Amino acid sequence: MGDLTPFRFLLVEPRYAGNVGATARGIKNFGFTRLELVAPLCSPGDEEARRFAVDAGDVLASAVIHPGLDDALRGATCVVGLSRRMGKQRQPHYRIDEIAPRIAGIARHGGRKVVGALPEGSPNDRVAAEQSCDDIAERAEHAHGVHYAADRNIRPINELLRQHLGRSHKLAATVEIVLLFGREADGLHDLELDLCTHLAYIPTADVYPAMNLGQSVAITAYELSRALDALGPAPAPRPLGAGEDEGDDALADHSAREAMYAHLEESLTAVGFLKDGQVEGMMRRLRRILGRAELTEGDLSVVRGIARQVLWLSRNR
Repeated sequence: MGDLTPFRFLLVEPRYAGNVGATARGIKNFGFTRLELVAPLCSPGDEEARRFAVDAGDVLASAVIHPGLDDALRGATCVVGLSRRMGKQRQPHYRIDEIAPRIAGIARHGGRKVVGALPEGSPNDRVAAEQSCDDIAERAEHAHGVHYAADRNIRPINELLRQHLGRSHKLAATVEIVLLFGREADGLHDLELDLCTHLAYIPTADVYPAMNLGQSVAITAYELSRALDALGPAPAPRPLGAGEDEGDDALADHSAREAMYAHLEESLTAVGFLKDGQVEGMMRRLRRILGRAELTEGDLSVVRGIARQVLWLSRNR
């Protein structure tokens, strides 16, 4: 199966110690060992947790506890949020068996191109992305009287965004992949899902779709282990510097992504693209668009460069 250390199974505010213990058992069944909790409402050291963990007491004993989600996601290059709730702001939303090969590829082929594309999302995703790019550029031009395409010193904003949304990335040699699970009663909230790079769900019967937390984690661990097995032996590491180019940037981590989104929101507000009452919804859509690109550190530099230019223009009208 290969190295499973990049994978972290993260539970947000679990209430019942038995579910924490069952989660420890479930991930150990498939070779995973890293269990982490965000502000748990129970103790992983409870007798009930140990009883449900059975022979996974070592996983339970080494569980890491975080005070908040932002702290828990520090260093994460890929965050997969598990949620059964659908909605137009929660797209693309992949079946776990569909997205698992992609996540396994990110873990296995660090520093190399991943063969194969993401599963298809909405048929309108690409159109929406291109329209958003064009709209940003048009609003900036209208606000500042500058025609970007005609200025040789400023690359067109929509051209830059199109290029970096559609490019094929080479991925980091070291990655941290978080599988994020919500509360037993109401799952992950929208603001927590905003921090995810990918969204996934486990298909269940309509008559009773809600699953136990421990079951959900075990099924996710199974699909990931199956996807990793299907990849075959890990490739031999390349010599340092061999075949590297500008596409070999490491995947951006959580803190860098969030700084980029804050910068982007500030710049889009400055040119009037984001309006009161629409900021949260539009930024959520932009997160989904950019999240699908699996942004590298170099990509973030490009997006932040655009944001800086837009802010400069807004302040020097």
